Amino acid sequence: MALSEKSDVFSFGVVLLEIITSQPPIIKGPEGGHVTFWVSQRLSRGDIESIIDPRIQGQYDINSVWKVTDLARKCTETSSADRPTMNVVVMELKESMDLEISTEGTRSGSTANINPHNYSRNDNFVSDVSQNSAFEMAYMVGPAPGPSAR
Repeated sequence: MALSEKSDVFSFGVVLLEIITSQPPIIKGPEGGHVTFWVSQRLSRGDIESIIDPRIQGQYDINSVWKVTDLARKCTETSSADRPTMNVVVMELKESMDLEISTEGTRSGSTANINPHNYSRNDNFVSDVSQNSAFEMAYMVGPAPGPSAR
């Protein structure tokens, strides 16, 4: 497979699924396989709660999670022609972040109160520990300087 913008989009979609689920790209065990398949199985039953990283402890807007999960699935479409461009991906992530921020005050907690000490080694997969969620970081950083994605 030749490298292209669309192959980068696929890889980014896998990274989004890793962030949402806290699962590695290849999941070991009886229900294992690629994280895209693992997520699709659960979502086909309408069970989004079972894919969300349990360390988040319900401190998220479910609509925002659905939006980002749907975006990740679009990014990992089998046909590269069906995948969005990175410009579309960035736009949808910003919309999701805005949704998350707009509902943050209505929850009993906020994503900023997630305990970073809960993040640890998970089946040979290590997550970076941060006080801020990936969504918050992307929102604070804003658009990256320099040329747009290939």
